[in-house]
Amino acid sequence: MKSGVSMIKVEDVIGGIKLTASMLVMENAIIAFFWDGDKMRLGTLSVAIPGGVSSTILGERDSVFGRIIAENFAERVGKVALVSVNLRSLSVDRAGRAIIRLATTLIKRYTDAGGGS
Repeated sequence: MKSGVSMIKVEDVIGGIKLTASMLVMENAIIAFFWDGDKMRLGTLSVAIPGGVSSTILGERDSVFGRIIAENFAERVGKVALVSVNLRSLSVDRAGRAIIRLATTLIKRYTDAGGGS
């Protein structure tokens, strides 16, 4: 992957509600956003570093799920990972599998473009 900053975005529809994932890739970190509906919103924010160390730094709703996704990203890309989860219409119980699929697609697109550690 070329140096600099790039953005990757993927979408899915769950029960008629759009679910979007977007990942900003930087030299030393990634920032991923997961949200439902039409407007991107900052949600519960989790951070992780490779090695399985993570913390929720903003919010509490869906924080465990956000930390799991952040830890997975950090391990798979070898960078600091910040993950925001903002579900207003969907619950993690309903959207969790789709979010994992979207996260996997983000990572695949990143690695296919030459990223990764």
